[in-house]
Amino acid sequence: MRALLPAIIGGAAILVFVGPAAWLQAGYLSTALGAALPDLPFAPRFDDLSSSLHAMPVFAGLAALAYLWLVLIPLLFCAFKLPSRGLAFLVLTLGVNLLCLISAPSSMVDSALEGDTASAITLAAFLFFAVALSFYLVGESPFVSFAYVSWALIALFASLHLSERLAENPLLEDTWMAVARLHAAGLSILLSGLALLESRALALGARGSGILSALLAIIICIAAATMVVYQYRLGLAVLSITDAPQSPDQQSNLLRGSIAGYVLLAGLVMAIIRHAVLTRHGRQTAPA
Repeated sequence: MRALLPAIIGGAAILVFVGPAAWLQAGYLSTALGAALPDLPFAPRFDDLSSSLHAMPVFAGLAALAYLWLVLIPLLFCAFKLPSRGLAFLVLTLGVNLLCLISAPSSMVDSALEGDTASAITLAAFLFFAVALSFYLVGESPFVSFAYVSWALIALFASLHLSERLAENPLLEDTWMAVARLHAAGLSILLSGLALLESRALALGARGSGILSALLAIIICIAAATMVVYQYRLGLAVLSITDAPQSPDQQSNLLRGSIAGYVLLAGLVMAIIRHAVLTRHGRQTAPA
């Protein structure tokens, strides 16, 4: 049961997130290709789910589910299994989270508390990066975990930079620049989550192929960066997300960004499935 609960929570997060996200990317891809999506019976429902990914209630639920699965359950398990180490781990995690909240711009925190989705996603990126760094330091995770943490920090900085650009020019709020900002913050959360998975696998004694781990990390990080970069370029062209590309260059940017999004989703699913297989067969050596 102890191993089943995290698997159920993780599986639910994948199903709720990956399906609508893939449908959203399908919409972007169809726009780039100039072809309409097929008229499927479930299409209206998926349209609603896809648009709700950027809505505050859905994002808050997904973030809470991921935080429970990746952070709270391992922390509580560690606290019950090894009280002295668990307490020190808990204090470290809370301290790093507090430092990240203090370092976050006060205007962002206020906006997040008022229900602004973009600010909430960026603030969540701060928190997930903080716990990923804590787990990495305590768990002495391998290089792949460090790579995920590093790229999560890069994505977080990119999100903050794009937020500044949008604040300087509010006319860009309705363009792909705003989408790039949201996705950069969301990718920071995903990459921090993958770093947490790597740390958890090591803590459970699950050591898989280092080459496969590195290859997945390279694919995911490059796909994430590519998607945001091309969406950023569309934002620089002041292209609205509801408008079709106005030039071959914009069409190419949208097409490449959409393909990168699909590669990212595929890599994410493969990484989580790999983690599930590893931890199922790994021996538990040190709870995370």
